[in-house]
Amino acid sequence: MDTRGEVLFMLAQLRLATSRQLKALLLPHPQDTDHVRRALRNLLAETPALVGRTNRAQQSYW
Repeated sequence: MDTRGEVLFMLAQLRLATSRQLKALLLPHPQDTDHVRRALRNLLAETPALVGRTNRAQQSYW
């Protein structure tokens, strides 16, 4: 499964998570969150959007 699919699968289970939390679950080895953030932006750009985003306390939640 690609990162995009893994992110969507994980969000379907969790319902709400930050990109940092998703990265910790999906990419346990030290790595930047760019892969996860790129997948989230890609899912948000779908028509209709497959994920949503809200900002609270200077943190984005998906």
